[in-house]
Amino acid sequence: MSEHPVGMKLGPAFFVLAVTGGVLGAFGTALLGQSAVRAADERAAVEKTIRQYFRGDVERDVASLERAFHPRAELLTAGADGELEVLTQASWHTDVRATPDRERPEPEIVSVDIHGKAAMAKTRLTFAAGRFTDYLSLLKLDGGWVIVNKIYHWEQW
Repeated sequence: MSEHPVGMKLGPAFFVLAVTGGVLGAFGTALLGQSAVRAADERAAVEKTIRQYFRGDVERDVASLERAFHPRAELLTAGADGELEVLTQASWHTDVRATPDRERPEPEIVSVDIHGKAAMAKTRLTFAAGRFTDYLSLLKLDGGWVIVNKIYHWEQW
């Protein structure tokens, strides 16, 4: 038996516990570290998809939009009359092709929330005359992140 500096007698069970706790603690820390790395990797992958969307919108590049969005994704907003407006990707792509010289907005990722294979991102595209705020729903499908839905709002200055 060893004596603790405060005078307590410490038996072999204490040392087994201390060593085991240290090993388990190190293992737990390693697992937490791996988890943090995985979370950072997932966030980077989600942000890469969002930047692909930004590239397509800012540079008027439909191919980039097609890589960022799932083929069945829709773009939704509340119309001036308060009714749901649905913009299909085909219509959006036609608009993008028709406006190659449109002002280039300033893109911004405001927030990203990821849980498992689902993510939600808030983004902004700011123009001289106003700003689009987007809420993007993303899913990890076939090993990659894609935007499956976009809800947006235009705010005129």
